[in-house]
Amino acid sequence: MQLKQADLALELLKKFDDPRKQSELEADLKEAQRGLDRARLEADARIADFQAALTTSEARWQLEKEKLASTAPDPTDSAHRDRVGDGRLHADGGGRMGGGEAVQRARRSAKARRS
Repeated sequence: MQLKQADLALELLKKFDDPRKQSELEADLKEAQRGLDRARLEADARIADFQAALTTSEARWQLEKEKLASTAPDPTDSAHRDRVGDGRLHADGGGRMGGGEAVQRARRSAKARRS
C-alpha cells in the first residue's frame, strides 16, 4: 500500500509540480527578456540623445568659428593699424594702451637695477 502511495505521489508530483515549476521558470525567463529589451531601448535612447547633443555642439562651434572669422580684424589692414596702433610701446611715452609715463618709470627702474 505504501508503495502505491509513493508511486501515486511521484506521479502527482511529476504531473502537477513540474509543469508549475516549468511555467514559473518560463515566466521568469520572459520577464528577464523584457528587462533586457527595456535596458537596450534605454541605452539606444541615451546614445541618440548624446549624438544629438554632439551634433548641436558641433554646429554651434562652427557658427561661432565662422562668426569670429568674419568679425576678426585683418592685422594687415592699414586702416585697422591706424585705429589701434602697432601694439608696441614707444620711447616717447605713447603706446596703444596709454600709461606711457608708468612704463618709462619701470624701464628706468629696471635699468638702474641692472647698473
